[in-house]
Amino acid sequence: MGWQVLYLRPKTEKKTARYCSVMNIEHYLPLRKKTKVFQRRKVTTMIPLFPGYIFALIEPTLLDGLKRSDFVLRFIAPENEESLLKTLNQIKTAITVDPEMGAAEKIKKGTKVRIINGPLAGIEGEVSSLKGNIKVMLNVDIIGKAAAVETTRECIEVIEQ
Repeated sequence: MGWQVLYLRPKTEKKTARYCSVMNIEHYLPLRKKTKVFQRRKVTTMIPLFPGYIFALIEPTLLDGLKRSDFVLRFIAPENEESLLKTLNQIKTAITVDPEMGAAEKIKKGTKVRIINGPLAGIEGEVSSLKGNIKVMLNVDIIGKAAAVETTRECIEVIEQ
């Protein structure tokens, strides 16, 4: 079967990784550091970079064991296994360099976004350019015109539509 992406029940990523270890299934669960302050104490935990997903090299003989674990909702086969492995290696390298890095939604031209940081916080628009700083177009549909604002990726969030 090869490498698969396992879509999991909520909050079961670490349990699934332990289960894979016990079953001798090669797997990868990218974890990142997250620091919170609780009652004036800093607490650092390791949380999944991609909540709800784990990557595993599945042999057909071990498939039933994973299905019986009750953690896996769906098996997703990648279109290109080599590309998946290359991406996972790049993620491993990036986490080594920046253990607190976070995941982000993939942004395409035309995506509706909201600016969440800085003096433009709260403004909603559409992505028109992704080169360098992200250019967000603020459309005034009634007159068919738009204003362009430039911002960084960290300052925007995708609007669910």
